[in-house]
Amino acid sequence: MLYSEVRKGALEYGIDVEMVDRMSKKKWKNMVKMKIEKKMEEIGREKIRGMKKLKGMEGQKWGRQEYINGMEVRKVSEVMKTKMEMWDIGSWMGGKRNCLGCGGESEEMEHIWECEEVARIVEKKEKTKFIKEYILQREIVDRMK
Repeated sequence: MLYSEVRKGALEYGIDVEMVDRMSKKKWKNMVKMKIEKKMEEIGREKIRGMKKLKGMEGQKWGRQEYINGMEVRKVSEVMKTKMEMWDIGSWMGGKRNCLGCGGESEEMEHIWECEEVARIVEKKEKTKFIKEYILQREIVDRMK
């Protein structure tokens, strides 16, 4: 790779290769790492804007969220399924069912969270636990049919 190509690529990340001689190796590496991370975040945020499943995460802090630290892998997976709307609820996964509680409204997360009839069947608690319990109750009812 030619110096001009390296310089051009570095400038895309906001890195001035002329500064390499004026910095210690450690400072240079940290600066390059920081600039690359910043550019990758910009690229990621740009991609998020076009992704339907990630629309709710647009303004959040980039990287691992504090509440994830120390969680079991299974629990992290469930939280991510909730954030990315990947549970088998209503139109999240292409389904077209009616609410388990009232039976009249379409099974959409916003509705089942607020539905008084669902509240009699499923205790309203943390959203992931609520969704899991709702799906379990729906499966029990489906098996009884």
